[in-house]
Amino acid sequence: MSSVGNRSDIVTISRQGNGGSLQTHRVRVDVHSIPSSIDARLVRVSSLKAIEIEKGPRGLGFSIAGGRFSSEGDLPIVVKTVFPNLPAEKSKRLLPKDQILRVNGQDFTVLTRNEAIKFCRKLPQGPVRLLVRKADESM
Repeated sequence: MSSVGNRSDIVTISRQGNGGSLQTHRVRVDVHSIPSSIDARLVRVSSLKAIEIEKGPRGLGFSIAGGRFSSEGDLPIVVKTVFPNLPAEKSKRLLPKDQILRVNGQDFTVLTRNEAIKFCRKLPQGPVRLLVRKADESM
């Protein structure tokens, strides 16, 4: 991964704790963790959010669109739908149009939609870490 800068910034990590309560922590993230395929001059680090979702027996609870070689060309992988009563919705952190940059360290900016789906399906049940660029924050 190539370097995108010599700084770090604060991001918010939220996860669903025991009993369904939402736990939020603010941590410092090195911008070197931003995938090298993203032009750092265009990304506001404050729009990046690290999110942890607990994968259950029915999956993570969201669908995706986009990806490399999509019918519309190379597009970022974004959340298409958040399904009710599943982990993504229960986390209250992932929303449609959020761009998925990484999942458990895997760079999603270089994957096709099918590769991203296969990767997520192979993940074991338990905590899954996502790095997303929130759709509600303009660049």
